Amino acid sequence: MQFNACAQLDTSLSTASTQLHTAAREGLWHWKKGQDMDNPFDDSEGTFSVLRNGERQYSLWPEFAPVPAGWEVVHGPGLRPDMIAFIEQNWDDMRPASLLSDQRQPE
Repeated sequence: MQFNACAQLDTSLSTASTQLHTAAREGLWHWKKGQDMDNPFDDSEGTFSVLRNGERQYSLWPEFAPVPAGWEVVHGPGLRPDMIAFIEQNWDDMRPASLLSDQRQPE
């Protein structure tokens, strides 16, 4: 089960990366003049949402980018520090939900 969850996460992230590149090409996201930045997740002035997937894993997500399949908005939009604070307060175990349920079942 753990491998399957990792494979699903990898597929979701690959799709998300493609969506971010498309958004940049279409002018939905751009680098700010004078800013040394190549990643929209590092934009200190950007607007973000918090996403969560079926494995109860969280992600900071730029508001301009479409939400990838398998993820849902659970908080936001808002400023990056506020969204990070939300994640830190709510994501207390980084293990995927499927791994936790496997560990709880007796052998």
